[in-house]
Amino acid sequence: MYQERINEKIAPFLHIRSDILELLEYLRKNNIKIGLISNCTEEEVRYWYESKLAQYFDEIIFSYEVGIAKPNIRIYQLACERLSVSPQESIFVGDGGSNELDGAYNSGLRTYHAIWFSTCIEK
Repeated sequence: MYQERINEKIAPFLHIRSDILELLEYLRKNNIKIGLISNCTEEEVRYWYESKLAQYFDEIIFSYEVGIAKPNIRIYQLACERLSVSPQESIFVGDGGSNELDGAYNSGLRTYHAIWFSTCIEK
């Protein structure tokens, strides 16, 4: 079962839409730091570093590695510390799961609710 779960979790990392990669490349070229905070387990992100996405992120925080999960404000503070930015000069974009937007807001970040992926699923 564990191996099946790993095989299932690799799928999102295999095919990344080109418009997403173009956006990340644009942000990188414009010197905008990008961090990732994910509530996850080890097997969910085992293939993260092999994905095309990984190269675009300046800091990655996986909850299982740091022992803190969203919406705990400490995880957002940790991301800002690692990126050497203040919450006031940062934004948080998320789908809203795990009350992440409330946690980010309470940490002092400007928050944006990402809903684009639910309306533009590739077929």
